[in-house]
Amino acid sequence: MLNICICQLIKDEQRYIEEWIDFYLNLGVSKFILFEDWNSSSHVDVLSKYGDKVILHKLCDIATEEEMRNVKETRQEPIWKYFYEHYKKDFDVCLFVDVDEYLECNYTEFINEIETYNKDNNIQFITYTWQVMSANGHIKDPYSNHKYSLINTYTKKFNKQFKDLNINTKSLIFLNKLNSYTDFCAPHGPWEGDNLIKSDIRLRHYLTKSWEEYKYRIFFRGEPANRNWTRHIEDFFEINEDLLPYKEQLLKECENLEYKYNDYN
Repeated sequence: MLNICICQLIKDEQRYIEEWIDFYLNLGVSKFILFEDWNSSSHVDVLSKYGDKVILHKLCDIATEEEMRNVKETRQEPIWKYFYEHYKKDFDVCLFVDVDEYLECNYTEFINEIETYNKDNNIQFITYTWQVMSANGHIKDPYSNHKYSLINTYTKKFNKQFKDLNINTKSLIFLNKLNSYTDFCAPHGPWEGDNLIKSDIRLRHYLTKSWEEYKYRIFFRGEPANRNWTRHIEDFFEINEDLLPYKEQLLKECENLEYKYNDYN
C-alpha cells in the first residue's frame, strides 16, 4: 500500500476543513501537511482532533515577507519547496488539492488508479481536471451541520459559464520517482508532458457555496474583484426563480463594505 499525503496552503477554512479531511481520509490519504497562510485565523482547535494525521505549519515560519514578494509563479511555491525538502522521503505520493476541491471517485477507484500508474516508471504525475460547481441559489449553507454538506448539497455543475475554468487541473505527484526538486513541476495546471497522465476522475471545485459564502470571500478574505474571471454574483451565485425578486437587494449588499466576519458565523 502506497503512503499518500496531501500538501496544501490554508486560510480561514475552519467551516469546511473537517469535511475535506474526513473525505480524503476515506479515500486513503494518511497524512495532511498543511500551511497556515499569513493573517489567517488559527486552525489549531478544529484540527486537534486528528492528532498526528495533520501536521500544521505557519507560512510565516518558512518564508519571510520579502521572499513572498519575490515569488515568481504562485505564493504556494515556498510551500512546495519546503515540503520537498522536509517530507519527500516520508511519502510515496502527494496530492495537491484545495479545501474546496473534492475528487469524484471512491476509495477503490482512487487507489487502483494510483497503484496502476505507480508501476509505470515514465509516469510521475496524475492530473485531475476541474469540474466547477454551483451554489444552487442557496442564501446560507444548507444542512451546514451535515458531515458532508458540500458534496451532498451542492451538486449542480457549471458547464457554459466556466468552460474555460473547467480545463484547469491539480496534480498527484509520485514522490518516489523524483530525483530532485527540478523534477517537481507546479501541481497547478493545465499543462502537458510525457511524464503525466490525465485521469478520468474529475475534481469538483466549489468556487463559492452560497450567498453568505460569496460575501465572506469578497469582504472577509479580501478576494480581488479585478481578476481575469471577476467574481460577479451572477457567475458565482445562481439567482434562481425564488430569489429573483431579491436580486437588486443582493447586488446592493455586495457593495456594502461594512460586512463583518461575525455576520457570516
